Amino acid sequence: MLGLFKVGWAGERMTFDQLSAEFERSHFVGLAENTVKGHRAYLSHLKEFFGESKLNRITVESVEEYRNQRRAQPTKTNRTIKGATVNRELECLKCILDLAVKRSIFRKIPPRR
Repeated sequence: MLGLFKVGWAGERMTFDQLSAEFERSHFVGLAENTVKGHRAYLSHLKEFFGESKLNRITVESVEEYRNQRRAQPTKTNRTIKGATVNRELECLKCILDLAVKRSIFRKIPPRR
């Protein structure tokens, strides 16, 4: 019932999928096609893990779990994913959460360790 009246922070109601769609609308404007393609690849992995999560449920622990899961995930050639790839995905996640903070959707982003 509280959601009907939009009580509380938007981050308590908004999912990661909704925020990532907002990020695409605001961030991808004017970027080169190849850049957008790269960001969408990062987003697809992030959405797979965080997709339906409410923003207030994204914690340092969940980000670390994502990082560890991605590092252990095999590629198409049965190698592990490179650390640089995972770091780029985490940087994309940080940009998305920064957008939420700027728009007062989210109070703060999880601190780095």
